[in-house]
Amino acid sequence: ITDLASDLQEIAILWQVALLVMCLLIAWQLSRLSKQRMAGKVTAEGTMKIGFGSMQRLTFPISALVLVVIARWALGYFQPVKLLNIALPLLFSLALVRIAVYMLRTIFAPGGVVRLWERSIAWTIWIGVALYITGLLPEILDLLDQLGFHVGKQRVSVLLILQGILSVAVTMLLALWLGRTLEQRLMRMEPMNMSVRVVLAKLVRATLIVVGVLVALAAVGIDVTLLSV
Repeated sequence: ITDLASDLQEIAILWQVALLVMCLLIAWQLSRLSKQRMAGKVTAEGTMKIGFGSMQRLTFPISALVLVVIARWALGYFQPVKLLNIALPLLFSLALVRIAVYMLRTIFAPGGVVRLWERSIAWTIWIGVALYITGLLPEILDLLDQLGFHVGKQRVSVLLILQGILSVAVTMLLALWLGRTLEQRLMRMEPMNMSVRVVLAKLVRATLIVVGVLVALAAVGIDVTLLSV
């Protein structure tokens, strides 16, 4: 933010503003074209309509993010790009929020619980990016890492616990979404018996959840043997 304040005093900031506006306009146009193309393929079914609608909303933040990355790389050879450096985490956060919403609406039926989770995830992501932009995030992470206790020879900090919860939540969401996608594909396989399809779908979903949890625990450095304590 301090670097951006210094850039605002220079006339060269107009190049960043122009490129940022151009990237957003192109992304908006791509989103409109995507919506028009999907409109003819979406049926009136509620679940499918919500899923396609959520997917379509991903077009703008992802395309804008890609375009701003390219613009920052190109303009960075000639001048500082502090404005684009701040725009990137904002667009990335917007993409994360909409990806999470898309997965939740694909996995679960629409309702109050799903909307509550959507708001909780959105607030968590936006608070995180606000702390990152203001420079407070490293200090908070360091403080959480200092707060901890020992389980045998392994030290468990508050940061490690939060990382574990986050990793498990993300992998569970990915596993459920992938399981739901595979389940829908299995259910459309007409030659296979319906009961076999249901059993395979449940087996695939359970396997993905177990593997996802184990991968998440391993990713944050938690020994799986601790689960037996």
